[in-house]
Amino acid sequence: MPIKIALIAEPEFANADWFKRLTSEIAAAKDLAIVRLVFSKPDSTKINWSKRLARAWWQIERRAVLRSRGPNETVSPNDLGSAETSDEDKTPVPSPAQADLVIDLTRTPGATISATETRFGVWYVDVLKSAPYAFAVDCLIHKRSGAEINLFRVAPNENEHQALGQAFVDLRPTALMLDQAILEKSASLMLRELKRTAMTERCETERGNPSAAYDHPSASQMAFYLFRLFQTAISRSIEKVLGKLQLRPGAFELRFGQASALSFDLFKLTSIKNPKGHYFADPFLFRQDEETYVFFEDYQYQKRKGRISVGKLVDETLTDVRSVIETDYHMSFPFVFSKGGKIYMIPETGASKQIELWECSSFPDRWFKSKNIMKDIIAADSVIFEHNGTDWLFTSTSSDSTGDLNSELHLFKFSGDDLDTVEAHPLNPVIIDSRRARNGGRILSIDGENYRVSQNKSFGIYGAGLNLMKIDALTMTEYRESVSRTVLPAGANNAIGCHHLDVLEDVLITDVRLKYDP
Repeated sequence: MPIKIALIAEPEFANADWFKRLTSEIAAAKDLAIVRLVFSKPDSTKINWSKRLARAWWQIERRAVLRSRGPNETVSPNDLGSAETSDEDKTPVPSPAQADLVIDLTRTPGATISATETRFGVWYVDVLKSAPYAFAVDCLIHKRSGAEINLFRVAPNENEHQALGQAFVDLRPTALMLDQAILEKSASLMLRELKRTAMTERCETERGNPSAAYDHPSASQMAFYLFRLFQTAISRSIEKVLGKLQLRPGAFELRFGQASALSFDLFKLTSIKNPKGHYFADPFLFRQDEETYVFFEDYQYQKRKGRISVGKLVDETLTDVRSVIETDYHMSFPFVFSKGGKIYMIPETGASKQIELWECSSFPDRWFKSKNIMKDIIAADSVIFEHNGTDWLFTSTSSDSTGDLNSELHLFKFSGDDLDTVEAHPLNPVIIDSRRARNGGRILSIDGENYRVSQNKSFGIYGAGLNLMKIDALTMTEYRESVSRTVLPAGANNAIGCHHLDVLEDVLITDVRLKYDP
C-alpha cells in the first residue's frame, strides 16, 4: 500500500514550479499518494506601507531576474490522481486518520492539525515558516555562508521536533534567486525523505532545533538589501572588465608536492605559474612508463572556455605542456583512469548536455570520443568508483529549474563492464549541500578507507574550499559519508579558495584560487 499523504500549503505556492514538481513527483511515485491537498486561508492582516514597498520591489526584481517561462498553471486535481483539493476556509482540514503522513507547508506548521493519529507524523520545512523572501534577505544582508534548510517532523504522540534531513544552498546575487533556490531544494529534500520513508517504512530522525521564522523585511532592511545589490552589481561589472583585459581576479593555479591528503599544508606546496592568457585547474595525475603526467583544465581567456591539456612532472616542474582535447564547447575536470587495459577520460562537458567517455589511442595526447555515458543531461565533474565489484558514477546535476550544479550529488550504478547501462540511485540526490556535494577530484583510498574529494561552495564563492569525505556506506538503498577534513584558505597568502585535489603514490596536486593572478 502506498503511503497516504495530506498536503497543506500556502495559497501562493499553487502556481510555483517547485510546488508543482513536488506534487507531480509524489503523484507519479507508486509507493506514495496524495489523498488530500488543502490551501490555507490567505493572510488577512493589514499591509503597512513598508510591506507594500517590499512587494512592489519583488515584482520589479522578478521581471528583471527571471526569464519568461510562459504562463504558469496552478496545480489541478488532474495532476494528483485521485487526490481531493480544497481551500481551508471552505473545507475542513483532513483528519490525521485519513493520512499516514501530513506535510504542512503553511507559515504556522502544526497549528491546524495534530500528529497524534498519523503513522509518520506531521512534516514541515523550517525556512518556509518565514514571510516570502524574508529569510533570503536576512542571509544576504548579513553575508551568511549560505541558507540552511531543515526538514522536521512532529512525531505521533510526541511534542518533540525531530530532524529528518538537511539541505544547504550557497548565496545568490538577489533575494529572489536565493528564495527560488531555497524552495526548489526544499522540494528535493522532501521528495528524497519521502522515498526513504517509503523504502524503509520508518522515519530516520535525530534531534534538532528549527530555525526562527522571519517576518517581512522592514524598511531599513530593504534599504540595506538594495545597498548590497548595488555592491554586487559594481563588483560584477568590474570583474567583467578585468576578464576582457585577461586580468580577471579569482584565477586558479596548480600546486604540488609530496604530502598526504589528510594533512597537507596548502602553502608549503610548489606553485606552477600560469602562462599569460590562461589559467590551469582541475588537475589529475596519471603514471605511465614510470613518468608522472598531469591532465588539467587549460582555461583560455581569449576564447572564454577551457580545453584539456597535459604536462609531465619533472624535477618539481611541469614540462612539455600541450593541448590534447579541444572542442567547440567548454571542457574541464579531465578524470583519467584505466579499465580493461585501456586508458579513458571523462571530462566535464556539461555544455554539450552529455557525459562523454573519451579513449586514448596514443598516450598522452591522442584521444577520441568513445561514446556518451549519458545523454540529455547537464552534469559536472563526474568520476567513476569501483566498490565491491560494482562501478558507480558520482556526478552533479540539478533536479530542478535552477540549473544549479553545485548543490546536488547524484549516484548511478553501472551494470556490466561496458559502462553502457546505468541505474539511478533511488535516493537521488543523495547529498543536497553546496558545501560538499560537487566532486573535487577522484575518490581516494587511504589506509583502507575511501574518501570522496568534494568542493565547498559557500559565502558566494565558487571554489571556496574542499573536503575529504569518508564514504561510510554505499549501496542502492543507502549512501552515507562523513567529513574527515575541510580546507578553507579564506584569503591567506593571496588564496581565496581551492577546489580540487588528487594524489598518486607520494605526489599530491591541488589547485588554488587566487585573489589576483600575479
